[in-house]
Amino acid sequence: MNELSTMSGRLSAAPPVPDDPSRGGLEIDLVAIWSAFLRHRILFLATIAVFMVIGVIYLLLATPIYKATASVQIEERSSRVLEQQLDPTSSTSDAERFLTTQLDVLKSRSLALSVAQDLNLIGNPRFLTAMGLSPDVKPVGVLNQRDSEREVVLGVLRDNLTVNLPTDSRLVDIEFSSPDPALAARIANSYADNYIRLNLQRKYDTSAYAREFLAKQLDEAKRQLELSERAALAYARQARLIDASNAAASETGGSGPKSLTIARLVRLNQAYSEAVSVRIAAQEKWELSSRANLLDLPEVLGNPAIQQLLQKRAEQNAEFEDQRQARREDYPTVKQAKARLDELDRQVKAIASSIRTSIKANYDLAVKQEDEIRRDIGGLEGETLAEQNRNVQMSILQRATDTNRTLYDSLLQRYRQLSAEAGIQPNNIQVVDRADVPAKPIWPRALIVLFLAGLAGAVVAVILILGREHLDDTIRSGEELNSKLGLPLLGTVPIADNGDVMGELADPKSSISEAFNSIRASLLLSTPNGLPKTLLFTSTQASEGKTTTVFAVGSGLAKIGKRVVIIDLDMRRPAQAKNFGLGNAKGASDVFAHTLTLDQVIQQTSVPGVSLVSSGSIPPNPTELLSSPQLRQMLDHLAAKFDIVIVDAPPILGLADAILLGSSVQSAVLVVESGRTYRGGSKAAVARMQKAGAHFIGAILTKQDIRNTSYGYDYTYQYRYDDGMRPSK
Repeated sequence: MNELSTMSGRLSAAPPVPDDPSRGGLEIDLVAIWSAFLRHRILFLATIAVFMVIGVIYLLLATPIYKATASVQIEERSSRVLEQQLDPTSSTSDAERFLTTQLDVLKSRSLALSVAQDLNLIGNPRFLTAMGLSPDVKPVGVLNQRDSEREVVLGVLRDNLTVNLPTDSRLVDIEFSSPDPALAARIANSYADNYIRLNLQRKYDTSAYAREFLAKQLDEAKRQLELSERAALAYARQARLIDASNAAASETGGSGPKSLTIARLVRLNQAYSEAVSVRIAAQEKWELSSRANLLDLPEVLGNPAIQQLLQKRAEQNAEFEDQRQARREDYPTVKQAKARLDELDRQVKAIASSIRTSIKANYDLAVKQEDEIRRDIGGLEGETLAEQNRNVQMSILQRATDTNRTLYDSLLQRYRQLSAEAGIQPNNIQVVDRADVPAKPIWPRALIVLFLAGLAGAVVAVILILGREHLDDTIRSGEELNSKLGLPLLGTVPIADNGDVMGELADPKSSISEAFNSIRASLLLSTPNGLPKTLLFTSTQASEGKTTTVFAVGSGLAKIGKRVVIIDLDMRRPAQAKNFGLGNAKGASDVFAHTLTLDQVIQQTSVPGVSLVSSGSIPPNPTELLSSPQLRQMLDHLAAKFDIVIVDAPPILGLADAILLGSSVQSAVLVVESGRTYRGGSKAAVARMQKAGAHFIGAILTKQDIRNTSYGYDYTYQYRYDDGMRPSK
């Protein structure tokens, strides 16, 4: 009883299966990933090593890049001495827009062209060679040789220039990268110098040209204003005209002498134009509707009522045609359908006629309105002709006078501003730091390259490992066995360190011995009635540890006082006699052949409490022997004499022996080798056995490398002894 309690405690320390609700899905996933990395650690490290080697090769072959930096300070150009505002405040958005504009100027094509001309870079093959380019490179779509050389140089300058403006600062860093450190410094300084020079030149050219232009325009505007004022005054006196624009302003917004009569005439003319347009449109619509078929008019076709009636008519016409095809013309249903069709035609025609009538009414109304407006205009024309003749010339003269006065005032004000500001506008850009020849390259950096290579190797390795794990259908752990095959896990047997399983079993403190002790406890608790009387051990394929498991389980049960008999019915590859150091001259095949009795073939092994019925001589027809009724008689006879009968059965796949044996025993156990057995084959094998009547009480996972699984710690803890006599594995 103490033995059972101890073994039950060990079972409770075994790894939980995936269906255990006490463990979260994230924890299981992390453990599974860690297990995959342990199994593929060599692939992981090798992939990282390959990428690190590639990184080292890149460091050895890469061309070093140097970066030179020049700094300039940019201030806003808003200080105006004459306005008594030396430090005007501007909004933050305006300042940001100004600085952003200056950054765009630094990266502009015109500044790059000035730098190229300043350093004589266009057509210079040594510049392209120093930048790591071929002198023969040409841009696509440029035919002229000079233009081609210019575009190549401008492209190189643009691609290697970097302009940075730190936050809350007006210091702009002009950075240029090049394999030649001296060339990088010269180009960065040239950018700063040409930027200041172009800024000053633009301001000077703009101010000088504006003053010269405004002076000429101001003289001409003054002369024209004087002439227009004299002409307007002379004509007003001669024609005895009084300016009435203050009393009756024109709706057109024009200046000059206007009257209410003229304003009314203008409004009537506008109304007449609109009336003529309306009448012409109505006339065209009526002429079209009078000539066209009623149902062809757009107004008729667009009428919702007409559309509904036409749809009903189409449906009624279809019904009428169906009636005509099935019955004679004088048939009542045919007549009714024809009457409904005629009624729909009448309704359509009536609505269409009313629409044409409304079009004619609209046309008549438009003609009447046009005639009324024409009569009103005729009455005002006589009143305005005389006044209009006098006002036309005066309006022309007055308009010219106003235009000249406005132009003269604007030019005079702008000229005064430019004259006052000339020569006192300070330069808002200055160099803070000139670029020095860089001593160290900015690229490649060994630490960054190696870090990126290692990171890329790790990412690729993770992808490879996850891909292999996704495609790998083998059973590696107890939880995979339970989830993929649906069988309870009776225990897991680790792989022997030196490959000597029998030697490990001889040591009661070894990890393998402890694993089989746990399996023994699982078997004792596998059914409500305790240990089955007849128990079969089989596997999906050969060499999965089935024979060793039978030997270890039988020996373990004998140690707790059970009377055990092992029957080796793997008649094609018998091995139990060799495990116990006994001969295989007589065995089960002799019983099946009626040459010996069952009691004559039972051998006592060197393990106390364990008896063996070997397979005997290998028969030519093992399947036929196992199909005989003597198999069930043999099992019943042995079950009556011993506490448990353990059957060592052949593998399931490819043979019918295990299926025949499975239907003859009380329970069966599947032995699965870790990392070798595939889910598909094992599940098919289990299904074949169960279909034949076999009852599986569980499965045993053998040859598991616990160092490559997620449960290595559990096994290490399980097999560690407090006395320290044996190190954990």
